Order: sequence, then C-alpha cells, then structure tokens
Amino acid sequence: MASAFGTPARAAERRRPSKFLTGGVQAVKWDSAIEDPGPIPATSFLSDEYGFYLYYEGGGELIEIHRVVDVRVGITPPGKDVRSYANLKGMAPLVPVEERTICLSLTNSRQRLSAADLVDVFVVLHSAADARALQKDILYLVCDPLHASPSVLNLLHKNYSYLMLSHIGKDYISVKDLASVFLEGQDDKVLFTLESLKLKPKSESGVKKSDVTFEHFYAIYSHLCTRVEMVNVIRAVSGGKVQNMTLSGTDFYDLLTDEKFHYDPRRNFILFPKPTRTETDALMTKHAIGKTKPGKLSVDGLNHFLLSDDNLVVESNWYQLSDDMNQPLSHYFINSSHNTYLTGHQLTSKSSVQMYRIALLAGCRCLELDCWPGDENGDPEPYITHGMTMCTRVLYKDCITAIAETAFIASDFPVILSFENHCTTNVLQEKMAQYCRTIFGDLLLSDPLSGFPLEKGVSLPPPSMLKRKILIKNRKGSRGKKPSPAEAGESTATDDGDGDGDEGDSHKAEADSTEATTDEVEAAPQEANTGAAVKDVDVVNMELSAIVNYVQPVTFKSLDESIDRGHHFEMSSFSEDRGLTLVRETPVEFVQYNVNQMCRIYPKGTRVDSNNYQPQAFWNCGVQMVALNYQTTDSPMQLNIGKFALNGNCGYLLKPKCFTTPTLKFDPFASMQNGIIPHELSLEIISGQYLCKRKNTITIEVDIFGAPPDVCLRKLKTKPCKEYNVINPRWECEIIKKRRIVVPEMAVVKIAAVDDRGVIHGVRFLPVHHMQPGYRHIPLLNRLGKPNGLASLFVYIQVRDYVSDLHAKWVDALVNPLSFLEKQQKAEELRELALNDLNADDDHHPEEETSVDCMSVTSGNVDRPPSPSLNKFKALSHVVIMANVKQSKVSIQAPEDGPVPISGVSLSRSSHDVSDKSSTSGPSRPPLPSVDIHEIREHRDYVKFQRKETKESQEAERKHRADIIARQKQREDSLASLNKKLERKRTALLAQKEKAVKKAKTDPQFTVTHFDNELAKLQKTHDVEVQHATNVFTRGQAELNAKHKTEQAKMRKRFAMEEEKVMVKVMKQLQSVQRSERKALHEKELKEAREMMVSNADQGPSGTDGGDRGWQRRVTVAAVVSRIHNLESEHQEDFRLLEQKQNQELEELSQQQKQAYEALCNEDSSRPRRSYAGSTCEMRGNSEERRVAVSAVDRPRRRSVPSGLSLESVEFSSSAEALPALSEKDVSLKRSAQKSPSHGAQIKRSLL
Repeated sequence: MASAFGTPARAAERRRPSKFLTGGVQAVKWDSAIEDPGPIPATSFLSDEYGFYLYYEGGGELIEIHRVVDVRVGITPPGKDVRSYANLKGMAPLVPVEERTICLSLTNSRQRLSAADLVDVFVVLHSAADARALQKDILYLVCDPLHASPSVLNLLHKNYSYLMLSHIGKDYISVKDLASVFLEGQDDKVLFTLESLKLKPKSESGVKKSDVTFEHFYAIYSHLCTRVEMVNVIRAVSGGKVQNMTLSGTDFYDLLTDEKFHYDPRRNFILFPKPTRTETDALMTKHAIGKTKPGKLSVDGLNHFLLSDDNLVVESNWYQLSDDMNQPLSHYFINSSHNTYLTGHQLTSKSSVQMYRIALLAGCRCLELDCWPGDENGDPEPYITHGMTMCTRVLYKDCITAIAETAFIASDFPVILSFENHCTTNVLQEKMAQYCRTIFGDLLLSDPLSGFPLEKGVSLPPPSMLKRKILIKNRKGSRGKKPSPAEAGESTATDDGDGDGDEGDSHKAEADSTEATTDEVEAAPQEANTGAAVKDVDVVNMELSAIVNYVQPVTFKSLDESIDRGHHFEMSSFSEDRGLTLVRETPVEFVQYNVNQMCRIYPKGTRVDSNNYQPQAFWNCGVQMVALNYQTTDSPMQLNIGKFALNGNCGYLLKPKCFTTPTLKFDPFASMQNGIIPHELSLEIISGQYLCKRKNTITIEVDIFGAPPDVCLRKLKTKPCKEYNVINPRWECEIIKKRRIVVPEMAVVKIAAVDDRGVIHGVRFLPVHHMQPGYRHIPLLNRLGKPNGLASLFVYIQVRDYVSDLHAKWVDALVNPLSFLEKQQKAEELRELALNDLNADDDHHPEEETSVDCMSVTSGNVDRPPSPSLNKFKALSHVVIMANVKQSKVSIQAPEDGPVPISGVSLSRSSHDVSDKSSTSGPSRPPLPSVDIHEIREHRDYVKFQRKETKESQEAERKHRADIIARQKQREDSLASLNKKLERKRTALLAQKEKAVKKAKTDPQFTVTHFDNELAKLQKTHDVEVQHATNVFTRGQAELNAKHKTEQAKMRKRFAMEEEKVMVKVMKQLQSVQRSERKALHEKELKEAREMMVSNADQGPSGTDGGDRGWQRRVTVAAVVSRIHNLESEHQEDFRLLEQKQNQELEELSQQQKQAYEALCNEDSSRPRRSYAGSTCEMRGNSEERRVAVSAVDRPRRRSVPSGLSLESVEFSSSAEALPALSEKDVSLKRSAQKSPSHGAQIKRSLL
C-alpha cells in the first residue's frame, strides 16, 4: 500500500546496486604515499546489497555513497612511480593506468559542493571496460532522488551495514564499537540491552558477530530510545482506552482513515479513496513485532510502522518524476548556478573543471561559463575564468568536455549554458562554436524544432521535447554586420553585466571601489561596461550565433514592452538588486512577464565571499532561473537543494497555475488570492531521536519560506529540552501553528535541530503542499540534503484547507451534507406547518380579503406607489402556495373559480415565505462575525508593539544593572580608601609608640598607655566611618531600587495604555474588513434576487400567457420582488446588529484593558515592602530628619552594622533586641559610646 493513502499504487522504490557491483570487481586501492609498493595482491571492490557503502573485500576504509559527488575515469593518480601498479598480476599491462583508474570524489566534514574541499580516492581496476562499467553503476546510486526522502528504518539498515562491514575479517564486535553507532559513552546501556536480549558478551572481545542480526540491532535501537510517547499515541487513537498497550484492527484502521490522524482532509475521498480494511490488516501483519495476538498491534509494532517507508512525511512518489513535462519551458523553475567554475571566493579562489561535473550531478540545469581569450602572446585557446581578478583559469575545451560527459546522468532534461563571452576575436568565437559542435555532437540543439519556430507569439518548446539537448545562451548577431556602439551598450544593459560578457567587469569595478557606497558601486560598472562592450566586441561570429536559438539575451527596456513584443525565445538577466526592485515596484507585471518569457537572476557583485541571497523572493514572482553559488552551502542553498529534490531531482519544477495562466494577475504580496485555497498548518514537536552524539541542550527551530504573507515574522521554536538528553528528548505539546498559508504550493517549512551554541545538528525542508498529516517521523538531513546519521523528529502534523470563521458553517454543510440536510428538513417541516395554518386562516375569512398592490404590501407601506415596471403585476388573484419540502422547490397553483382578491397581510406573509424558499438553496446566511483575540495578537501592528515593549524593558534592565555595578564599585573604592587611611594612621601611631617605649626605658616617669588609647580610638573611629559609608551605600542602593521599581511601574502602566490603543486600532481594522465582507455578501444576495426577477419577467408579457403557467410566472416574480425588499430590510437590520456587536466588542476590549490597568495600579500600590532589620535611620543633618526604608531583598552581603546612629548626639536609638545580627565588637562600641559622651563627640568631629 502506498504511503499516499489514496490510490493503492506502489510507492517509489529506492535504487539498488547492480549485480556487477554487488558481485565485486578486481581492483587495487591506490596509495600515493608509497613510492614502490612492490607486489600488491588485487582484491574485490564491491557494494553492499542496499547500495549504502563501497568497500574492499579484505577490509579497510568504507566509502559512503552519500558522500560521493563525482566519479571520474581517465585521471592520472598522484604519485612518483605508477609502473608498479601498471604491471600488477592479472592486470592488463598494455592499458595505461589512468584509463583503468576511477577517482571517487568525497565530501569532507565541511559539507561543501566545492572541488577544493573534496577528498579523492583512486581505485585501479583490471581493464578500462571495468572502470567505465563501475563508474556508471556508482553514479546510478549517487543520483538516486530518494536520498532526500529516507525513512528512519532505512537509516537503521544503513547503520547496521556499516557495523557489519567495518568488522570484515573479525569474529567479534566490541560493546564500544556497537555503542558508537548510536551515541558516545553509552557502553553501559548497550551492555544492559544486550543482556536483556540474551546477547551478553562471553569474552572481552565483545559480542559474536554472527549473533547480531538486524532484528537485534533494531531492538538495541528501541531499548536505548525509550518511546514513552507511543502510549499517548495509542490513547489518542483508541479514544483513551489502552488495553494491554496494543491497538486493535479497528483502531489501526481509524488511524489511517480518520482525518484527525493520517488521512489528508484536503483530498476528495471519491477521487482518492481511503484504504480498505484489507489493506490496513495487511499493514498490521507486515509491521507486527513481538508476541501479540492476531489482529493486534503492539507498541513496538506501531513504532516500527511509524519508522518505515509506509509512513513518510512526504510521499516518496513526489521525489520521483511527477510533474507534467509537456508545458512550455517558461512554465518551470530551473535549477541554476552562478560562476559555476569557482571553488570559493569570487576574487581569489581557484577555477575547476570538476565544478561543472559536481553541479550537473547535483541536478543543476543552467551553468555559467565566463569565456576569456588567452594571454597576449597569441594563445588561440579560449579560457574559463573570472576576469580581472586573481582567480585561476581552466581551458574552455576541458569544461565543454566535462559537461558533455555528465550533462544527462542525473537528468535527461535540457541543459542551458549561459555564456559570458569576452572573446573579442572572430577566431576564438569560431573555435568556441566548433568545440560545441564537435564535442557535444547530437546533444547540441543547433536548430529550432519544426513545431516551435522563432516567431512572435509562439511558445517555447516543452522540456519533454528537449530531452538530452544542450541550449546555448549567447549574444545573437547578423551576418556581416558589426554591432553599433549603441547596440553594444544596449547589449550590456540587457543583462546588467551577466551572460553577455560584462559581469566580470562589474565584479572588478565593485572590488576596486572599496570606499564607494553600494549604489555607486553598482552604478559604476554599468557606465564602464558600456564602453568596454564597444571596445571589446568587434563582431558576433556567425558560427557561434547559429547555435543560439531559444535563449537569446536581448535588451531589457521595460516589462510592458517585452510582453507586447511577444518574442518568447528572448530573455534577460538581472542582478539581485535590480530584480528586487522589480519585485517591490511591479510584482504583478513581473509575474506576467515570466509567464511566457524566461529571465535569470544572479548575485550582486558585492558578494565576493560567494554567499547567497534568498531565492524565495524571486520564485514568488515566477522567475525561472535563480542562480546561486553552489560552492557555498548556506541556508539559501539548502533551500534550493530541498526545493529541487522534488520531481526526481531533474532540475525542473512546474510552477503553480497562478504563475502560468496569462489571464490571472497574481500579486505575491496580496493576502487573498483568487483560485488558490489557503492551508492551515499545525505542527506539534513531540520528541527527537539521536539528534547529537554528545550530551547537549537541543532546541527545534521552525521557519516558513513562501509568499510574503506566509513568511514568519520571527522564527518559531520550542523551549530547550530541560535535560541533557539527545537520545530521546521530549518537548510534548509544543504546538507551532500557522493560521493561514495563502500560497501553499510555494511554501516550504524549515525544521532544524540547534544546540545551545547555535550549531545545527540536522535540518529538513518540507513542501507544505505535499506534507502528510498525522504522526510522522522526520529524518533530518545535513547541509547537502543527505542523511545525517540517525537524527529524526517525531511530530504530529495537522494540515487542512483554511476556512475563516465567517464561512465555517458553509464548510460544515459541505463536509457533512447529511447532517445539514436533516437540519434543513426539520426547518422545512416547521415552515410547512406555518404555511398550512396561514392558508387555513385565509379559507375561514374570505370576506376580509381585498385586492392590494403587491409592491405596497410587501414593503409594509400600503400608501407607497408601486414601481412603474411592475404595474402589470397589480390585482393578483388569490393563489394557494404549497411548499415541496423534499425537493426544496415552490409550486404555485391558480384557483379554478377565477380571480378572488386576497388579503394584504396574508399575501405579505406567504409571499415572504415563498421568496425564502425560492432564493435559498443552501445554508442560511452566516452568523455575525467576531474578532478573535488571537487574530489581534498575530496582527503586524501588535507584533511590532510587542517588540518595542520587549526592547524598552531590556534596555531599562540593562541600565539598572549598570547603575548597580557602578554603585558597588563606588562602595568598594570608598571602603578601600578608609582602610588605607586607617593603616596609614596606625602605622604612624605605632612608630611613635616604639620611640616612646625606647624613651620610657631611660625615663621611668614616661608612660605609653595613651598610645593604646589612641589606637583604640582610631579603630573605633574607623568602624564608625565604615558604618556611615555602608549606610550611605545601603540608602543609595535602596533609592536606586525604589527608583527602578517606580520606573518599571510607570513603564508597565504606559505599556498597558499603549497596548489598549494598539488593540483597539487593530480591532477596528479587522472589523472594517468584516463589514466589507458582510457588504459583499449582501450585494451578492440582492444580485441573485434581481437576476431571478429579470429572468421571470423576460419570459413574456403577463397578458400573453394564459393558464397555470402565466399565473405561476406572475406570482413568482411578485414573490421575488417581495423578497428583494425583505432582503433590503434584513440587510439594514443585519448591519445594525453587526455594528452593535462590534461596538460591544470594542467596549468589552476597552473594559478588559481598563480592568487590567486598574489591577496593575492596585498591584503596585499594595505590593508588600519588607524592611531591613533596624532600617529606620534617624539622620539629623542640618536640623532635618530623613527616614530611609531599605528592602531586605536588595540588602548587600556584608557584615551587619549598627543602625540608628545619630550624628548629632552619637546615640543609638535602636535597642539590643532590634539588632540580633550585631557582632560582639559592635555591642562593645555601642556601650562605650553610651558611657563616654565626650568620646562620641570626638567621633563626630573626626567624621565631620
């Protein structure tokens, strides 16, 4: 059964290696470090059965297929002596070594598509035929498009193959080696798991290799990664009934067919039927693991199903060729590269022929060749290089040869070569054309196709008719005519310096003008290039011009002129900046231009480090070729790789219909699009598996690329995992929701696992249009779009068609028509009963019936004159109105006894009912809309206000922290100064005391006791000064904190007031939109009623038709007229109610904000303030008293000091009980001050 859960077609199968590759071929590994290898025995070089690895039969290094980006034959291996390899036993001695040597180019840890970062592995084979066959088979595996869509079970098979192949020739596998496959440092857990599986190592060597089957390997994976969340899945599917931790057959069927889980609600269940019970039972049998009863699925079995190819997040069929390839070439996005030959920097890197091979094998279909002449010594060969820079150069002929060899290995669809031609002589241009004809041969499209001539209004041929063809993009010339200076200048302006020989000058001018602004840098090359083109280009060689057909670069003057010209084979190239100008200023016209004509965007010249711009902005306008630097795998390049991995990685993606229909005027910036059904996406990140091989804190970031209304204003991300768990981190209930995606076919979701250092451990780009709902595992890839170990995420996806609240009831009626019809039938039965009662009343009182003007009665005003166009409907006869409830039709019968006047009231009521039935064929008018608080908070203005609030709050906190730090530093400086002062005075007193002691020895009457008193006084004075400085610091700290709290309170109040204004403003905007939608709905109802009246009135005059049909038509028209006036009154009442409801909503919002503001004020006023022990300091300085309340929360960590010190009397007002934290020294100081007032005065004088 396919993972599409639609038609039972088989899912796409992954490529398997050929029998030639799995059987092995005789080969020898080249070792350039050994000069004379001596006799080297040949061994088999082969692949495993799944095509994951290449290896030697005798063991050694494993070559991962996902790392291979190129396989070449004919490359001379590096080394001093190759003769020993040339004459190996069993090898063909007459064949040169390079012809039977293959070179495998592998990516290194930097994961870049650059020839400068590749690792080459050489393998010498038996013959040249073996080398060619091996090259073909390996490239077949390398270009498998399903590499971008692996399942976790497929990755487990790959890791199991690595474990087995890395132990070739060994009988045992150590526990450490087994644990390294999953996570470093998990030897104990692996050993415990092996014991539970009865695979306990019997020796120090480890586990016997033959005993470790894939089932055991999968069991180790499951035991290490405990999936507790699977219990919640079973509970959700079974409706909360968890019996023996199993799923029944009915529950598993519900899992696959219920729209809440795995069935896509966007699909029509008639065109895409749900899987049958037989198919779901077959899946249960396939994934049954463990000892479970028949018809039951255990937790392990459910996990096995969710990890398998039957549960991919994107159907594998979308990664095969799935688009219609029979539309014009301009209807496709084309995978393109810029300066393909460069390996790195735009000004200093090396040029490489291999870059063309790498780009083509990666799926690129548009390559750039900067053609320059040889040196001034008359070198007749054209070269490929970045002119006027320090980049190296390569031969043009070698590049053409490499393109011819690899152009159609990854894809059969056409390749476009964009020539930036700086070859000025006729000889060089003729040689370029000759190389194209001789090397490409039949691959070159030299003449237009018969059914697609180069004429006005003729569309471009489809890719299916250009299979295995190479198209040349170069200036087109006419025979025997040189381009005039004006034409040469126009040619330069055509491409803005790209594709016609001027981009190199553009880069040179921009590189030299380092001090110029961006605008000056971009303007200078255009002026310089005009003259350069006049000087360089003598003629356009006719041989080179003859091979240019469907991609002719021309002068771009304006979008309207290009569209009116109607030459679909003409194209233009734009720099990144100029393209953005077109996107911003004329998006609709730019989309119209790209419907029939092709254009190309290339990076601006200031990107000298080869970084890439965001291509999504140009895809949103239908630009076909958005050229990127392939050597830099940054985020834009990763997006490009993820997008073009679809459709078999063939390099062509069919654009949505809004980009290919000329009559549609698609505006990528519009929030509503005609003919496009928006989607609603909800993504719940449940858990992750093996995200990193080391303990780390992982956060999942989600971003959306697409049309401007669909782009997230900021990255959505989960909270960091609390535990350092990378085996199975859980986030549970982290829901990331995008309410409306306007253009789902262009939207791409980026999911990345990022650690606390910002390192990305895996990323995945998923197209929203192809995402499958339900419980899915998402294997994460590396920057090259290849599998990244066992890293995966377990998510719950909900994706459905977006429905606004205004149309929710209509959609419910379409989704559940039976339920809706039941409600309608009940309403019709009640209406029929009412009509019968009215008819019965009319039959009982015939004498009260009078002839009344239909128009006047319907409008509720008898004196109102009737409309002139409805005079023929006056004095209608008595009719009997019957409602057919089952068929929802109205049948009108005329009486057989002739005309009888009717009662105005009866006619008004009955005709109103008739009009309701005749004009209402679907659900009733939607209820009055309301503004959701979530819509307000997701509005751009509210998000902007939140950013402003956060920024100001952070700035205030930063300033407060800076003030605190400055005050603490001031306190430390003050205390240090006091300590220095104390030490200086103490040193002086001690010196005086020492002299006095010497003197006392000679004079017995001389005493030194007063020095001890002075030292004690000095110490006490210092303590008081320290206390005073500490009190000053504490008081300042308290004032600073109080000031900060006051500012915070003011800021909160201000933010609350501003938030109210913003929310009211946003609500008014949303209400205005609701009124517009309501008005449009009213106009639509009136239009339908008027059309019904006109269609009945146009059938003929009332007097010409006789019998029942004439009566029926006249009464129906009268009923419709009545309905129109009723609708007008209903609309007025509807608008009145809507305005009343909107005013009430505004009132409620204002009231809520006012209550929140008052609560905020009350909270600030009633907040408890804890005081510091002994914090009431009586300061009598200058006859003034001040009290300072010091918060205990802001109290600095210091030794407690006595407070309440009066500088006037030096008396402590605080009691001993109020100072529990006083030290013994403080208590003694207090007592001495109380006993000796003079000593207190002395302390005061010292302080002053």
